[in-house]
Amino acid sequence: MSIDMFTDPDTDPRADPPAQADERATLVGFLRWQRDTLELKCSGLDAADLARRSVDPSTLSLLGLVRHMAEVERSWFRRRMAGQEAPPHFYSDTDPDGDFDGAVPDPEVVAEAWKVWRAEVAFAERFVAEAPDLDITGNDPWRGPVSLRWVLVHMVEEYARHNGHVDLLRRGSTGRWASSRRGRIEADGLPRTLSHGVPPASAQGARRNGGYRSVTSTSAYATTRLCQRITPSTKRNIPLGYRPVKRIANHATITTSTTAMSRKNNTT
Repeated sequence: MSIDMFTDPDTDPRADPPAQADERATLVGFLRWQRDTLELKCSGLDAADLARRSVDPSTLSLLGLVRHMAEVERSWFRRRMAGQEAPPHFYSDTDPDGDFDGAVPDPEVVAEAWKVWRAEVAFAERFVAEAPDLDITGNDPWRGPVSLRWVLVHMVEEYARHNGHVDLLRRGSTGRWASSRRGRIEADGLPRTLSHGVPPASAQGARRNGGYRSVTSTSAYATTRLCQRITPSTKRNIPLGYRPVKRIANHATITTSTTAMSRKNNTT
């Protein structure tokens, strides 16, 4: 099977993380790349495509993940690291899955999701840039004091995991796979510049890396199972910002030009 990919490396608006830099610049670079990847993978879709859910009974959608990541950014950088009183935008104690359940195919809902996500990303970037060092700590309800260094590493992991989910959701919406030097997704009407203002010239690293390579199952196949099932009584005891994402389909089949695999995922 051939993979339907269209994004040329020369038009990739993401900037590669620096290969030789200090710790802060390296972590910020990798986090920026993951944030831009989420935006790139969701580009070129209308409200209906963004809000399309994976399969019943899951409420997982691309729009839901944008809203979810806005809440994750807000939780870690505003509430935990900056110590602000910053209630969630899209969910609450009485509506703990509101970020996903409220992801409806409405252009105004889509616009609000991106507006909030970009505002939270901008706050996080300012906070990190102004921090005296990566050893400063915030208070986490489960772990106690956590360093900014730990939060940055965690955010890279959080985005990378959900970007794998987005691969599958995008495939289901458009029938097309990604092109990648590290998982680039195809997108009709690919923007020349993302919200972070990274110019297309930053894609020169793709040429150095040989341009396209076929997509394997590394991220998508390994992340088809989203979370374990939690009971209402358990959910009440989970602090805001720690709710697992709802599960995806019970079955997932991923095929590439080099790999054909299928796996049945049984949620617990």
